[in-house]
Amino acid sequence: MLVTGFGPFPGAPENPTEALIGALAASPGFSRDADMRFEVLPVEYQAVPGHLAGLSGFAPDIAIHFGLSTRAGGFTLERVARNEIRGEKPDNKGELRSGGQICGGAGDQPSTLPLPAIYEALSAKGLPVRYSDDAGGYLCNYLFYLSRSGTCPGALRRICPASSTCRHLMS
Repeated sequence: MLVTGFGPFPGAPENPTEALIGALAASPGFSRDADMRFEVLPVEYQAVPGHLAGLSGFAPDIAIHFGLSTRAGGFTLERVARNEIRGEKPDNKGELRSGGQICGGAGDQPSTLPLPAIYEALSAKGLPVRYSDDAGGYLCNYLFYLSRSGTCPGALRRICPASSTCRHLMS
């Protein structure tokens, strides 16, 4: 299983997903028998594919990506990875990607994790949770799409898990 978060970015000098990934990685509650990776990704379009491709010899069955959204009022379970970049704001290197597709010729990709069961589990714990069909036009959707789509070029194909989703946390 691959579990990711992001570092800080413009407008979010502290990203709670970074702390979450650190806490999960240090948690004794996870089985050390399972092949799990916890990664904090840079908020840079050019770095994300290389970082994922650099997970040498690791082919997760499941990927869960945590992102930060000012629109989230709790956990937001993303149902669709959209094959689009909206070019709303620059990444940490100042790159502003213009609108367009992430991978040419490919369509949107649905999450394949059991989102209703995840929703119920979070709800049963009294945590605020909702569904979304729009993971945004920034790096959260970009990562979710790269993770979900087996149509992306090069080394990314070998790490595309069978099941993945993105979850946004409130800021």
